[in-house]
Amino acid sequence: MSKLFTKSNLFATPGSIKELQEIADRFVGSEKAVAYMMMAMTWNLAAEVHKEYEETQIQTIAKMVNEMTEDLRIAQEKIEQAEPNKEH
Repeated sequence: MSKLFTKSNLFATPGSIKELQEIADRFVGSEKAVAYMMMAMTWNLAAEVHKEYEETQIQTIAKMVNEMTEDLRIAQEKIEQAEPNKEH
């Protein structure tokens, strides 16, 4: 399975949202505003990517269930054809 995200080796990874906010708080003035804006935009992007991933997973699972249901229906028909006098 491929990875949805890979980490950048150029930057450290904060241990929590709180730690990320503490890092942003170290900036002042417009730099702080930009830091928070970029944090929020990145959060929104990650949420959107995650939503799309979940939707794709749900579609994949639904397709598999439909295929399995069809396979079971076909198998049931074959069983009934092989044993025409038996009640099910």
